[in-house]
Amino acid sequence: MTPAEREARWRLCVRFAIEAASEDEARAVLGQALAGLKPELPLRGVPVIHPRHRCNPDDIWVAEVEPDLTHLQSIDPNDAKTRCRFVQSRFPMSVSWSCHSPSAPARACKRSTSASRSFGDHREGMT
Repeated sequence: MTPAEREARWRLCVRFAIEAASEDEARAVLGQALAGLKPELPLRGVPVIHPRHRCNPDDIWVAEVEPDLTHLQSIDPNDAKTRCRFVQSRFPMSVSWSCHSPSAPARACKRSTSASRSFGDHREGMT
């Protein structure tokens, strides 16, 4: 199976909550945040930005990006936790994540790393 075929079976989305006065300002903040990731996190497509509350907008914008993991030759084990850990390793601060899977209970996928972030440049299972 090629990396593109492997990734076609997954949807991994990273969401950011951004406080900004406008969508343009939120897009600029997102651009700065993504530029600060080390190493870089390749993305599929362009980020989608929308107000947190469409009917009653405030100064919180939600930005959604889809990481592109096709550059990785293998992901072992090929599961949601490994994918999330890889993406998490790009962020210099605490990150929280959860997965939504019809085949796995939510409690099996949720993880909060606000207490400790030991991933740094950790790439367990990723080559």
